Amino acid sequence: MTESKSAREYAIDDPALLENMLLASSVNHPDTGVVLVTKKTKITEKIVRQLTARNITTVLAAPIAEENLNEAVEDVSKIFSLVEGIISTKGVSIQSAAASYQEMGQVKELQSMVKKRMKDVLHLFNPRAADAMTELNNHHPNTAHHSIITGFNVMAIALELGWSEDKTLSAVMAAMQHDLGKIKVRLDTLEWPGRLDKKQWGEMRLHSLFGGRLLFSGEVDLPVMVALTHHEWYCKVPGKGYGGFSTFRSYLKKGMGIDVSSYIKKASEDDMQILQIGAMADMVSALEEIRSYKGALAPFKVLVIMNSDAEMGHFNPQQYRAWHATYLRKNPELLPVDLRVALPREKEQKVFIPGPAKKLLRPVELLTYPEMEKLGVVPHLYSRGLDVDRIRRRGGLVLDRLKRLDSTDESLNSLLTEKNLAKQGITSLKKVMPRERQLIVLDAYSRSLSYESLKRMDLLYTLKQKRFDLDLIKKSDGIRISRLESRGIVLKEKKMERLGIEPIRSMEVKLPGFEERLSLDELLKMGHNQGDLRRSRLLEKLTKSKNGIALNTLHKQGINITSQQMAKAKIDPERKIFYDIIVVNPVDTVRAEFAIVREGDNLMDLEKGYKAKTLDSVQMYLYDTIGNVELDFADLLEIPENLDSLKMGDHWRP
Repeated sequence: MTESKSAREYAIDDPALLENMLLASSVNHPDTGVVLVTKKTKITEKIVRQLTARNITTVLAAPIAEENLNEAVEDVSKIFSLVEGIISTKGVSIQSAAASYQEMGQVKELQSMVKKRMKDVLHLFNPRAADAMTELNNHHPNTAHHSIITGFNVMAIALELGWSEDKTLSAVMAAMQHDLGKIKVRLDTLEWPGRLDKKQWGEMRLHSLFGGRLLFSGEVDLPVMVALTHHEWYCKVPGKGYGGFSTFRSYLKKGMGIDVSSYIKKASEDDMQILQIGAMADMVSALEEIRSYKGALAPFKVLVIMNSDAEMGHFNPQQYRAWHATYLRKNPELLPVDLRVALPREKEQKVFIPGPAKKLLRPVELLTYPEMEKLGVVPHLYSRGLDVDRIRRRGGLVLDRLKRLDSTDESLNSLLTEKNLAKQGITSLKKVMPRERQLIVLDAYSRSLSYESLKRMDLLYTLKQKRFDLDLIKKSDGIRISRLESRGIVLKEKKMERLGIEPIRSMEVKLPGFEERLSLDELLKMGHNQGDLRRSRLLEKLTKSKNGIALNTLHKQGINITSQQMAKAKIDPERKIFYDIIVVNPVDTVRAEFAIVREGDNLMDLEKGYKAKTLDSVQMYLYDTIGNVELDFADLLEIPENLDSLKMGDHWRP
């Protein structure tokens, strides 16, 4: 411990020793050197008598208040040392370097605030937290780093809200202690690379309770409550949120003597706001960090996810507005050139269209999706957890399977009787299975010209000379401007303006939802060896791919797989296609021109494959037929409209 400036030597019989004094250093036996009393022990009459009996004549002592201040300095010093050590070893990309400079700026601001209020820091930073933070850093350094960055996020939001220095410092110091409970979570759970199972998730949920217990020493202060509540939602949303105000309220009262209702009654409005800001700062920190199950998310993706949660009621609306404003200032370019992110699910609209019918080897009694919809059977499928979309894609469900869903459900059984089928004009015996194809539809914009616009611009003759298929252009309702420019056709913008021709047109992009793909493990299971795959230049792709490789690609590389082989190995090759979007040309903060690619496909490789005519059908469709399109993400990135209608949940009340 750093020696206090006011520590000095006192005679053992000095009455001042009994006036709230601590030993500033341990007292050893003068002959044996054995420690008689350890440092930081409060000096009492009993201790004075014991030391006098052992011929101790002087001790080094300091006032308790001064020692508390000294301890606070040491605790805070540990935090800042840890912060600077972690930040100095962060990545070297421009983005992470910029983030580090910002964090260092916040460190200096926090240091300045702490120096002004050093006498109070001990009350803001739980006495048990410094050692626990060191232990957490040894157990899981990423969580220690996360705890500190969460504090900095709290600071940025608090300053935007105009909170006082006292309130801001209280919030920041409490936030830095919020995840100390993860000391008790097993490392293999913290480092699990995928979705947690039920047991792991149960263990993870307990970390907020562990943190509250670790920090609780008879007094319920802000660090204790922030640890207990940083996963609570602002609104009461079924299945969302957990912590001291909802999940553990009863246990806290019975097992730890913490009466949450009593705390809420006594808590100031400032205290409650500090508890609520913790959930938001914690989540954005987690999204921006590298975790065992994900990489650091781009600001675009962070904002999409945060907005989605805000709409559902995760955060205090006033605080969320402040965070949103600070985040946009921190990230003015949400859509920089070459940014690659997963296509947000919120933009995907699922539709079904008729697909190729499957001939059955023998007639089978089954019902198609439209027939089940007509009969009113579909709600029964959903209630029993069946994958209804998959049933649609496969063409329907065998009648016997339907009847076995629940033999005791009279309402379902009555729908499936021969009499009711006949009444609805449905014949269950089928010779073919009329399957459907699932598509993903995106609302987009394209730089293209219609056939009529080309005609008004006197370009049809030029196109014909360049061997464009005019009938196809007319049938397709136009052609992309990029295709015209790639063939040397110069478009005069002033002429388009004069004729009132708008080159940006709204369109629907239809993407295939599923395709047949196989993983490395599945190929090995069917007898293919890694040597063959390596020679076909597929092994590396298979190793990196989460969703396997398309059968089309395998066939082109000489890896031929039959449906009989897959059936024998009990492998279903049908997989959802995941898409990425790559910024080709930013338009503004929320809109850009994108290339749409399949997850794992490289844009440069697609360009080479197009020239070499080696693209598979999906790649060819995306690269040549769809091409670059403009997407507008204003609805996902701008502040949600429903924030003012959100109401605080009852769990925040006594």
